[in-house]
Amino acid sequence: MAPGVSVKVSDKVFSEGEGLRLSGAETTERQEVGGTFDPLETLIEISLNKGDPTNNAQHEALHALNAAGLFTKAEWKLLENQSEKNWKKEYEVPDIEEGIAYAFGDWRRGRKNFSGTVTKLFQRVKDFIERLKNALNGMGFQTVNDVFGKVR
Repeated sequence: MAPGVSVKVSDKVFSEGEGLRLSGAETTERQEVGGTFDPLETLIEISLNKGDPTNNAQHEALHALNAAGLFTKAEWKLLENQSEKNWKKEYEVPDIEEGIAYAFGDWRRGRKNFSGTVTKLFQRVKDFIERLKNALNGMGFQTVNDVFGKVR
């Protein structure tokens, strides 16, 4: 993933606390989620049984790549401004970074088109993830199930 970031794949992933509310959950009580990124542990954890594991992994990867410094301050500020202006409301999340991660997911799946710098920045994340996928393929991983199966 990014330097120093670990990935854990589980049948189920649970989270609780303020992070849930920031990601758009209705409650902060312990509940099953599709994935998490813990910046203190530099750990992405992905569920195989909640939502689309590939989409969840890429959503959490955006958080990890931001924490790892993939973006300059000016680039991230541009994304934050877009999220504050549009994406937080659109995705019904109170957190600016969650708005960015959801917008990235929709862009990556072709559901949204953005112009200029936003597309350039999202393409950088997509390219990084693609390079990671290619590296894993070179190690004998061919599908998402291969990666997840061998990570366990």
